[in-house]
Amino acid sequence: MKATFAVTIVRPTNMKALSNMPISATTNRPNGLQADAFQTTVRMSTYLLAFVVSDFESRGDDKFRVWARPNAISAVDYSLSIGPKILEFYEKYFSEKYPLPKTDMVALPDFNAGAMENWGLVTFRETALLFNPNESSAGNKQRVAVVVSHELAHQWFGNLVTMEWWDDLWLNEGFATYVEYLGVDFVHKDWEMAQQFIGEELQPVMELDSLKSSHPVSVPVYNPDEIIENFDKISYGKGASIIRMMNFFLTEPVFRKGVSTYLKKRSFNNARQDDLWAELTMAQNESNRVDVKTVMDSWTLQTGYPVITVNRSYESGSANISQERFLVDGSKDNKTLWKVPFTYTDARSPNWNATEPKLWFNNKTAVITDLPTSRSDWFIANVQQVGFYKVNYDELNWKLLIKQLTEKHTDIHVINRAQLLDDILDLARAGTVDYGLALDATQYLAKEESYIAWSPVAANLNFISRMLETTEVYGKWKKYLLSLVKPNYDRLTWNEEEGESILTTFLRTEMYATACTLDHEDCVKEALNYFRTWKESKAEKSPIKPNFRSFVYCTAIANGNYDDWLFMWDMYNKTTVASEKVKQLQSLACSREPWVLNSFLMKTITPDSGVRRQDGAAVIGAVASTVFGRSLLFNFLLENWDALYKTYSAGAFSLPRIFGSASGSIHSRFQLEMLGVFYEKHKESVSAVGRTYKQTVEKAESNIRWKEKNYARIRDWLNEKIK
Repeated sequence: MKATFAVTIVRPTNMKALSNMPISATTNRPNGLQADAFQTTVRMSTYLLAFVVSDFESRGDDKFRVWARPNAISAVDYSLSIGPKILEFYEKYFSEKYPLPKTDMVALPDFNAGAMENWGLVTFRETALLFNPNESSAGNKQRVAVVVSHELAHQWFGNLVTMEWWDDLWLNEGFATYVEYLGVDFVHKDWEMAQQFIGEELQPVMELDSLKSSHPVSVPVYNPDEIIENFDKISYGKGASIIRMMNFFLTEPVFRKGVSTYLKKRSFNNARQDDLWAELTMAQNESNRVDVKTVMDSWTLQTGYPVITVNRSYESGSANISQERFLVDGSKDNKTLWKVPFTYTDARSPNWNATEPKLWFNNKTAVITDLPTSRSDWFIANVQQVGFYKVNYDELNWKLLIKQLTEKHTDIHVINRAQLLDDILDLARAGTVDYGLALDATQYLAKEESYIAWSPVAANLNFISRMLETTEVYGKWKKYLLSLVKPNYDRLTWNEEEGESILTTFLRTEMYATACTLDHEDCVKEALNYFRTWKESKAEKSPIKPNFRSFVYCTAIANGNYDDWLFMWDMYNKTTVASEKVKQLQSLACSREPWVLNSFLMKTITPDSGVRRQDGAAVIGAVASTVFGRSLLFNFLLENWDALYKTYSAGAFSLPRIFGSASGSIHSRFQLEMLGVFYEKHKESVSAVGRTYKQTVEKAESNIRWKEKNYARIRDWLNEKIK
């Protein structure tokens, strides 16, 4: 349903009013009040109507303006510098002018969501809009760019054309997530956003989508709870990933032509996914037209994704390929088939730009030919991981790929290096590939200097860390991980070079945070020196470099005493910089004292404790990220669920995050039984996180089976490799 809105706001004279459209007239009212009448809106959906009444200040002009509280106004300069450029980029990319006369972006100190795309009046959490170059990290800067780009993309996908019903929410969120990377790439070419997409969106959502309890991208919705549940990684990350896949198999010119026609025909109206498929089909040449609906229905209406198994016949230069649904618990689902745009290359003449399908793989099995006949030439499928699927190979081909990584890894495209490790570690987790072979593949990382390759594999290694953290071999596992990280730790040093790329900065942060977490002596020593220098100076502003702060703070709290914790808590309460507040708050979760952590957790359910409700989920997530926190967080959930529900159920998005964080690391049958008892006691309130609960149970069962199946193999591998 769409309508026009005529808005009038009565406010005190010392306040300012904003709405979707510009003010058309202001009149005086009795008692020191004024009334602002706004221009009538264009036809739009009801959920996009918004207004703000505040004492905020702004920078910009009548066409594009950014607002913040007065003592934070200097931090809007970055978002103001990129916002108009990204808006103009989208006008050209979509071949459709922005239809409103102005754009206001507003930073809100208290905001449950990350941002909201209200047409012409976009609201943000402060960390998603404000950037202070003296206080905020490169990661903070990229987050601002990404969220601004995402919300401005919604001005077309979501606002100009809106999904007909919430079952196609992914049309809004998947498209905005995909093109947000294009918008940021336009203003920051050197950030390699197209490559970052793999580690930020595609591979993380593949983990969630490998559960039986996942759901299709387009899913029927019958009540408000189901609407809220759909605002998850599947709608955003998988939606974006299959749109990216579609862009590659259609090619960029065809994709843009179809999208532009779709937006023009349905401006100020609603649409279903079939409307988009029709325009993308018609945008192709008749001679080799792909029926987009037939292809994409297999990706949007079915749960999960396939693993393509490749068994090479080296003598004949061919391979038998088959597809089945990939499930991380190793169970089988042979019923589902996808229309797979299959791409590949090989060692004879690697072509990393061969991203258009060489084969449409629509059946259970197929044969491909013209492969190398040499038993020393590798073969790799899913070039640049443009397809939303995993690939498994016969053992010899895996060994050839591992040999290539070991001898000269840069001969393989960086995205495919990231893909190979993600695939083989997930296949080992599912019991399809031997864990020894998968761990052999990780050894090359000691030579890997690309953040693009390191970023996604860190999540896989972290999973193994969580599974091993209470076992006798955890010390050897830490030693092995440190051997992978140390070459980059030594190479990058604590000195940031002027003008270094953001990816170098990200890699240093990843390597140094990991080294300190693994108790690397030099890392811990340097971090403590930084922290003590600050503490002894009694300066309220941290002198530590913004890019070092997160891991330095965490290391100091983990290796410090309660006085250090209180110092950080005091600094958290004093700072007015939103990004700094988050870093300090999350570092408080790094304590290794159970009573301190429990006290900290209680602040998330205690009124006026100093922890804002918008930050409660972040605190619980931070506690869940440490071995010491995980050991007590599950009990905190069981004992305080009623208070958590009362505090966070109105926030819609927070409660599933909290439940998932607090219960997500269960890996014992006793804990799983306790979760079942908890569910029986709290059935009604747990229904608010129903999908998250099902996913938690499935993950827990998978974790338990993982330890039973894989622990001995990993122990033997570590005993062989680490002396």
